[in-house]
Amino acid sequence: MCPLCGHCKLWPLDDSCTFSKLTYFFDNPATVFFAVFMAFWATSFLEFWKRKHAVISWEWDLKAYEVEEEPRPEFEAAVKTFRINPVTQAPEPYLSFWTKAARMLIVSSIVFLLLFIVAFVVVGIIVYRLVMMSVIYSTPQEKYEFIKDNAKIITSVSAAIINLVIVVFLHNRVYYNFAIWLTNSEFPRTQTEYEDSFTFKMFLFQFINYYSYLIYIAFFKGRFFRTPGENPDFVFEKIRADMCDPAGCLSELFIQLSIIMVGKQFFNNFMELFMPKFANWWRRIRYTNIVDVRTNTPVFLTRWELDYNLKRVDQLALFQEYLEMVIQYGFVTLFVAAFPLAPFFALLNNIVEIRLDAYKWITQLRRPLAERVEDIGAWYGILQGITYTSVVTNAFVIAYTSDIIPRLVYKYTNEDDELDGALHGTLHGYINSSLSIFSTNLYKYPHQKNFSDKYHDVCRYRGYYNPPNTTNELQPSQRYWHIMAARLAFVAVFEHLAFALTGVMAFAIPDVPREINVQIQREKLLASEALFENDLAKLQREKDLNIDESDKSGRRGSSITEEYLFAYTNKEAKPPDPKNF
Repeated sequence: MCPLCGHCKLWPLDDSCTFSKLTYFFDNPATVFFAVFMAFWATSFLEFWKRKHAVISWEWDLKAYEVEEEPRPEFEAAVKTFRINPVTQAPEPYLSFWTKAARMLIVSSIVFLLLFIVAFVVVGIIVYRLVMMSVIYSTPQEKYEFIKDNAKIITSVSAAIINLVIVVFLHNRVYYNFAIWLTNSEFPRTQTEYEDSFTFKMFLFQFINYYSYLIYIAFFKGRFFRTPGENPDFVFEKIRADMCDPAGCLSELFIQLSIIMVGKQFFNNFMELFMPKFANWWRRIRYTNIVDVRTNTPVFLTRWELDYNLKRVDQLALFQEYLEMVIQYGFVTLFVAAFPLAPFFALLNNIVEIRLDAYKWITQLRRPLAERVEDIGAWYGILQGITYTSVVTNAFVIAYTSDIIPRLVYKYTNEDDELDGALHGTLHGYINSSLSIFSTNLYKYPHQKNFSDKYHDVCRYRGYYNPPNTTNELQPSQRYWHIMAARLAFVAVFEHLAFALTGVMAFAIPDVPREINVQIQREKLLASEALFENDLAKLQREKDLNIDESDKSGRRGSSITEEYLFAYTNKEAKPPDPKNF
């Protein structure tokens, strides 16, 4: 095989047997059906959550609650411009459209700057991998034989661990504080607007933070590489030289994904368990050793004072819980074709998470204040976006990252060849056909020219390119274009089939359960009947009032007539006052 780096040597193909055996566990035709099943599962999860949300919203009377939400005190204190509310006709703090647009433009620019920094982190990890490979292969053979034999695994695992450390550091120290500051700079009007804006920013940060290197491995690694013998001294050439193992990129994607997902779960569970305990231990040291200066005796705190000394629950306490579950949902759905064990590890983590959260919220935190909300806010839209994106990513992982499509193309298009051992309808000779030929005398640099000798006049590398000294040498071969067309066809068929089936499932499952729908209609009927009876009672009261007034006016008219009759018959009596008419 051709060298893996600028200072590396030729190496035998059987060194990648470990990766090949690891890859075969999930790089097989069953992965396609599993990816389709996961698309069904993700759609079912969202549809049944909508039904659950409808039940909870009806039971707690939270329909259209956000319409009645009051402005945040921070918004009222910060905004100095006012307007007349068109509904209440009362003055209220108000931000104009252009003020909001200017703030959003500034905030968006800072967000994209932070995302650009993450891209540099990915480039740094790529350079680290290449430098590490070069250092390992340039060491003396006798001294570090074990390390050399496992150089690719050591490099992949160490790069994944470094990426995990950077991801956790950026999440806990940088992105959270930046997201809070940027959201406060926008002056959201209500608490729901504040939480939605903060949620979108934080999730965007974490999406790039956790998934950027996975996306690079799955869809970009090795795509810039054409042929060996290029100058490896420049940074861009180093990135181009970052090739996948002959077994494919799926094994490395599996290693990276498993370390980041499982490592993140262990770290989060450790922090959730021990950070509140440490904070409460420190408070107990400070407040339980209080001594009364008058009597010189220790002061014993009451139960509510001890509870008050527990860790405070801030306004965004549940945000971390939501974010953790959504990031895990992304690991389970986006790259499940490369890591089929992700749902299993997610299940184990959630079982442990339930008990840890119960312990934390009951014993280590102050009692939180309940707030009324209509739904889970922006999280549902994010989950829906991840679900749709997962169909696309899994289609491309199966088509472009795995070797399922190249194997199928070879199996049904190859011809019998006794020299290569190829048989039509089988995979005999597939490995040989998936490796291209490169002449070692074409290397341009002194430390690479020593490969050209009577034993190694050619080397092999992964790809489908024409061999040297042929028409269109070192250019994509005809098989390359056949495989590319098959990959595009698979992506189109997989996406349309998955979206069609999940769309039918989403249409077939009603958003509101039938029992709740009946109860809502019943409430509307009772409300309309109550309104009708109220209006009827009001009309009856007005009618009775009119009858009373007419009776009073009739009795008053009859008394005046009697006075006139009396005055007419009795000449000495005083006539009635005309003003009484």
